[in-house]
Amino acid sequence: MQTFLLIIFSLIFSSTFAQNKEIEDQFKYKATYDLTWQIDSTDVESIQNETMVLFIGNKVSRFSSEGQYIADSIKEAYKDRERT
Repeated sequence: MQTFLLIIFSLIFSSTFAQNKEIEDQFKYKATYDLTWQIDSTDVESIQNETMVLFIGNKVSRFSSEGQYIADSIKEAYKDRERT
């Protein structure tokens, strides 16, 4: 049990530092596609659909829903505006 908790703690700790790093890369490609999934295989009405984006650079790739990407862009624009 202690080993399991140590592994979980290590993953959370390392991902927190990884997310705070500034990325010094430019994206070269953008792929946009529709992701469709079914929450309940017995219910044909439970089909969900969302537009996803994948940005690809030399060192870094970013994958997210289009809605989340737009929300992040708006937040970043407001941060830049507050700095000036």
